[in-house]
Amino acid sequence: MCERTFSGALGPYFAQIKQIAAGGNGRVLSAIDTRFDFPVCIKRISVANKDECRAALREIRIRRRLRHENIVGLLNAIVSDGTDVSEITPANFRETSCIYIVQELLDADLRQVIESQTRLSDDYVKLFFYQLLRGMKYIHSANVLHRDLKPSNVMINVNSLQLMIGDFGHSMVLDPKYSHGNSVTVCDTSLWYKAPELILKTAQYSTASDIWAVGCILAEMLLGRPLFEGENDLEQLELIIHAIKVPSKDQSNIRSFLTHEVNTMYNGKPKFPLQTKFQKVDFQGMLQFCIIVNIATYCGRSEYNASFNT
Repeated sequence: MCERTFSGALGPYFAQIKQIAAGGNGRVLSAIDTRFDFPVCIKRISVANKDECRAALREIRIRRRLRHENIVGLLNAIVSDGTDVSEITPANFRETSCIYIVQELLDADLRQVIESQTRLSDDYVKLFFYQLLRGMKYIHSANVLHRDLKPSNVMINVNSLQLMIGDFGHSMVLDPKYSHGNSVTVCDTSLWYKAPELILKTAQYSTASDIWAVGCILAEMLLGRPLFEGENDLEQLELIIHAIKVPSKDQSNIRSFLTHEVNTMYNGKPKFPLQTKFQKVDFQGMLQFCIIVNIATYCGRSEYNASFNT
């Protein structure tokens, strides 16, 4: 069924086409590239309107510039008639209903790996966390914000244990030397990995927002479950402030967001301190590792830096 549906754009170069996932901005397919007998992952993105088209082209532009061993590689991008995106003209692009992004196919995502284990060993956590930070360092050095980091967007090669960051559908270029003002679009990132300043809408996106998500992913690998599992923005913020001490200068913003009942009970101190959630974790060893990784990753050699002209 799926193979017949997508044969117009993907045949005869792709075979054994199967849908493996569906998300907010498209469907994900697996296939075999018949020219090289190579398994690939194909992301189908609808471009029914100007906003969808702009987002798809932005993702392709960003991904074509990001080449790193901890980032899912982009192999090709074609439109619904099978033409390469770089070869189409404005005239025939108006008739395009979708774009297919062809990329590497990996065995599993980090969410599946975490759920398949009772608890990841510290060695696995350290290996995956190092690669995740390494990939994020490269992305941020290109002035790119991912904006949708979560375990299901982090891919794993099960045999080599190589980690690759994927799904740049919400990513954007942010030049730190340029004031973007109100031009930064709002992105509905997955709630459990959303930084508190974004919940409060008190700040625009920055690399700090991505690093908050990285921290949540680290906690999830250590715990075997998400750190904060709120059902809405308010509940998510309550879970955060009950685990992490909020600086006095930020409490007024938080109190304006909370309900009257929660405000009455909240005294600015965590009700369930974060360390109580990690009683089985070797804090000293993990802290030393995190310090070493931060130094190695964010003060690394210049050849690991990317550049992106905005």
